[in-house]
Amino acid sequence: MALLLTTTTELVNFSGSCRVGSRLFRVGSSRKIWTRVQLCFAALRQIRSVRRSLSRHALLTLVRALIVSKVDYCNSVLAGISGQLQDQLQPVLNAAARLVFSTRRSERITPLLRELHWLRVPERVTSRLCVLAYRAAFMEQRRRTLLGAFSGF
Repeated sequence: MALLLTTTTELVNFSGSCRVGSRLFRVGSSRKIWTRVQLCFAALRQIRSVRRSLSRHALLTLVRALIVSKVDYCNSVLAGISGQLQDQLQPVLNAAARLVFSTRRSERITPLLRELHWLRVPERVTSRLCVLAYRAAFMEQRRRTLLGAFSGF
């Protein structure tokens, strides 16, 4: 819960002024990302210990709920930070994909990510921003349509 509160506070700071706000976010962002990565790897270790007793579907559901959701948390805030900080989250997705398919580290990760239909972290951030922009535009269009339909009453 503390992470949610600090992220919300930083979002307020970030929206205040682009130049000042982005500097405020970048000061603490590397520590927050590092903490998120450590939490994800800890969850992966716990999942790995029970992996043999789970079906692939149950394992994938568990990985999506505990790992992918943490990687995707506040993706829109990650859009303003450097690619180097975004790349720190990529090994989490790679390890999660290897856990699901029980593959070694030496094997290529791209086919595994494709089979899971997972994007890399920078593409996930871009995709999420596009979805948010589309929803905002669609909701504005819908609001105008509804206002036009009820203006005659």
